[in-house]
Amino acid sequence: QPGNTYVMKVSGSARSQDGVNMSVEYIVHFYAGSRTDAPQVTGSNPANNAQGISVNAGITIFFSRAMDRNSVESAFNISPSVAGAFNWDPSDKSVTFQPYSPLNYATTYSVTVSVGAKDQEGITIPTTFNTSFQVGSDFTKPTIVQVIESGSITPITNGYAGVYKDSNFIITFSEPMDFSSAQSAFSLTRLDNSSSVAGSYQWNATFDQLTFVPDSALEPEHPYRLKVTTGAEDQANNGLDQQYTYDFTVNNTAGAVNSIYMTVVSLDKTSPVPVQAFFLDDVNLSAINVTGAGGATGGPAVIEIDFSHSLDPNSVAENFSLSRTIGLDPPLTPVIGAVSVQNGSGTNSKLVIGVQQLGVNEYKLTVFGGRNGILSAVSGGETGTWLADDLNFYFSVSP
Repeated sequence: QPGNTYVMKVSGSARSQDGVNMSVEYIVHFYAGSRTDAPQVTGSNPANNAQGISVNAGITIFFSRAMDRNSVESAFNISPSVAGAFNWDPSDKSVTFQPYSPLNYATTYSVTVSVGAKDQEGITIPTTFNTSFQVGSDFTKPTIVQVIESGSITPITNGYAGVYKDSNFIITFSEPMDFSSAQSAFSLTRLDNSSSVAGSYQWNATFDQLTFVPDSALEPEHPYRLKVTTGAEDQANNGLDQQYTYDFTVNNTAGAVNSIYMTVVSLDKTSPVPVQAFFLDDVNLSAINVTGAGGATGGPAVIEIDFSHSLDPNSVAENFSLSRTIGLDPPLTPVIGAVSVQNGSGTNSKLVIGVQQLGVNEYKLTVFGGRNGILSAVSGGETGTWLADDLNFYFSVSP
């Protein structure tokens, strides 16, 4: 074994070929190779415990003398594991490991060279060499400073009520962020059905403020959860200090008129007199009187529906229907005549419907709700709101 010292001894009992013993023992001391001292690792670059190292840095190991390349490369290890190549100095006294891809920012790497590393005479280093270093200099985790609605100065807190259904959401971070990881870490979810809200992202010039713009209005009178996980990283790849969660409710607590559902305030037959009110549910059967209902072509009436909000006139015409449910007197379908929007409990809150050919039958009046149904007028920059569901009203007609 190169570098080891050996002793060769021939005892005095050894005899020559003619039987004569040696007079004394013969002892020879020698060592294998040209030297007995072990090679040493004299240092590394980066130095042990170094910080602020570039993501593109290589790792150089220095030795006290020329080394066997294959044994050193086999004895080298870096953790976390990184693929790379070895580049040797012509003197074979130093080797640089160059990673194929950038090192991870804000990460500590440990490097070892085990005792399998040999010099060119086969003598191994006496102990395993260890060193470590940190890539980058920013190890401070970012935080979320606040979340607000567009147009508001009041931060959204967990349990907040009064968010506008048409709001964009502005998230302010404590430092510039990596936009891709921050967007991936963001979610806005409707809590009652766990549906995700789709939208787009906008950043300010310094990348410390993210605005989420929903593709469509949020649902009135419903709870939502805005969440940003620790997967959101700053530009030094430090993850968010904690997961941030904000549960809030869309409603009119803060004065957003169109962030609650529209409702029907009253439903009346106003002509012919007397005025007669309908039940505002789909269970009870209302009864009204219409002059001429017993005739061959039925009679005319005016039905007025007063809503809680001003109406968008353009949404009215296709979003109600009147149909006969029971009876054939006369055997005619009711005909919708003039339709208008007039002042009621509020400005333009009343839908006035003229109807022809009402007979002695039972009828169903349907007002269509939902986002594609009848809408309220725009108010204060808010888009129109809607009825929570289709509304059905049943009534009977007598002369």
